[in-house]
Amino acid sequence: MVDVKRIEWKDWQCLHISDEGLELIVSLEFGPRILFCSYPGGENMFYEEDFSVFPPAKDTWHHYGGHRLWHGPQVGDRPNEPDNDLLSWQITECGVVLCAKPEPRSHIQKEISIELVNGKATISHFLTNTGVWDVSLTVWAISQMAPGGMAVLPLPRNPSRYLPTYAIACWPFTKLDDPRVRFQDGQILVRHDCDDDRMFKIGYANLNGEAWYEKGGMRFIKSFVHQKDAEYSDFGSSCECYMDRRFLELESLSPYCRLAPNDTARHVETWRIERLPSYNRKNVLF
Repeated sequence: MVDVKRIEWKDWQCLHISDEGLELIVSLEFGPRILFCSYPGGENMFYEEDFSVFPPAKDTWHHYGGHRLWHGPQVGDRPNEPDNDLLSWQITECGVVLCAKPEPRSHIQKEISIELVNGKATISHFLTNTGVWDVSLTVWAISQMAPGGMAVLPLPRNPSRYLPTYAIACWPFTKLDDPRVRFQDGQILVRHDCDDDRMFKIGYANLNGEAWYEKGGMRFIKSFVHQKDAEYSDFGSSCECYMDRRFLELESLSPYCRLAPNDTARHVETWRIERLPSYNRKNVLF
């Protein structure tokens, strides 16, 4: 059974959504943002921004932490218009729908629907073009993970020995010899280090449609659909991973879509959290 109740969390008005296998907290004051995700009674798997010294300014974009919805590709300031206004929201049978005002520059309206069933969350991301011109974009779902864990990015497999298996998109600051990253059979391991100031980001076509983050004996798993014949941004990337010393971001993207006025694009992730039977540190300490 899903329980939804209004709470105050970190001095913000929020909704707490839970069942027997998953616990979420979403903001009602800005976003839409999902600020907390855990196994019931567990620690937050998401990064939490510290505003204890400087409260967030209304006219500036802020990380806040947690999970957010952007639209790509990231050209100039396109994705990060401030999202600090109150949301409209509606409690549903299995969760909640959160809707922001249209962005004043892009005229894109963001909406996130959360459905919680049997310990699994279905997170539907919607972008609607409220302007008067067609807009080309990709729906971009970004989870900022708590520091000190490790992302696992499964790689595609190819039975042929003579054809390439996958390609990696790199950003100008990415170093493939970064000691926090390991390419091993069937997966890429990305270890977050709070003492390392360097930025790192890669993207690729994640044909498996799944990636996860491990920390403190818990595994946060996000699943999504990679549309094999569709056109994706960032050299064909449907999955990306970014990190700096503060957090690690686990990201999925929809294919490119062209939205006429009043058209809506949708991108869906499913989340679940597993307790690891015994926390296996052999991959973390590489």
